[in-house]
Amino acid sequence: STLLFNGTSNWSRYLPDFQQISFEFLTPLSHGLVFHAIDKTGNSFLRLEVSSQRTCTFIHFSSKTPVSCTPTSWNYFNLVQTTTNSYSINLNSEHVTINSDSPNPSPSTIILGGYGNTRTPYDQFFGKISRVVVNETPVTPPVNPQIPWVSQDFPLQNTSLTSIKFNSSSIQYPLLPRITTPSLTLEFYFHSPDRMMGLLSIADVTRWKRPYLRLAKSGEHLELKLNLRGHEEMLTVDVTEHSDAWIRVFIDIQPHKTTLSTGNRSNQLKTDKGLRLPIVTPLTLGPGFRGCIRDVTINNARFSLVEMIILNPAISVGCMYPSPACSEITCSTSCSRTWDQTTCSTASNFSSVLD
Repeated sequence: STLLFNGTSNWSRYLPDFQQISFEFLTPLSHGLVFHAIDKTGNSFLRLEVSSQRTCTFIHFSSKTPVSCTPTSWNYFNLVQTTTNSYSINLNSEHVTINSDSPNPSPSTIILGGYGNTRTPYDQFFGKISRVVVNETPVTPPVNPQIPWVSQDFPLQNTSLTSIKFNSSSIQYPLLPRITTPSLTLEFYFHSPDRMMGLLSIADVTRWKRPYLRLAKSGEHLELKLNLRGHEEMLTVDVTEHSDAWIRVFIDIQPHKTTLSTGNRSNQLKTDKGLRLPIVTPLTLGPGFRGCIRDVTINNARFSLVEMIILNPAISVGCMYPSPACSEITCSTSCSRTWDQTTCSTASNFSSVLD
């Protein structure tokens, strides 16, 4: 059977005589907790995390071992206890051996999926787990309710999706689960019918004194605000000429220089004391953004927009912009046009609503 996981849902089994577990998994996301083993004292013994679109990570106590994987395809995982203190792990063709010096070297509880009450991306799992075998015996866990992406009409492997539409200005979505470097390069295109909006932010909620960043559109300008050790600096770029087109945004944050560009306009801010991004906080889209985003690149790597749609029903696939003008179609009665669709009561050779 195949288990369907919706974030914090999980399946667990108490195994005082643990010997082996194997299963296959896939997820459209580039982060998540797939498997978790706990020892007899309640400590985390082993975690299997999806770390990126090409990497999974084994975490044995404080030791981390990255291995290659392809989360959007089926991956085979097998954990076998070979001796009292030794374990053999296979993930597809990768092999890892773990030697434990713990006084409780054996897991007593195994958990598939995420924690029950957490909002941390690395403690959740959206995806499928199949062919579960425990101690050499196939098991049939109860199937969880269908999760949104199962019924989507786009393929799970569709990482070439280029544009998405935000249908509500209340959305706030993390683009990066963790920022792991003191620098960041971000490029994307956007369009919105609103003159005032928040586009993205980086904030460290654990230590308010650390620097944070906010990008917003204010009328005819893009404003990039940086909090540098208690005082705020702002970069401004004019976007007047882009009033009815996709706006390209390029942000390059280095320890001593920050650059904001859009089209052929650019501005720079030099920071003598240096800017270091907070490591524990995600890069977040919104809140306050209603419109379209396409072609997102983070640190020179294309970011898959598929997971945005999966995790938030207020985001939809694709965005036709600009919508056809009423003068371009034939209506027998009336025509109305908004930023994302054109509606006509009766028209020739097109649907009544174009979006």
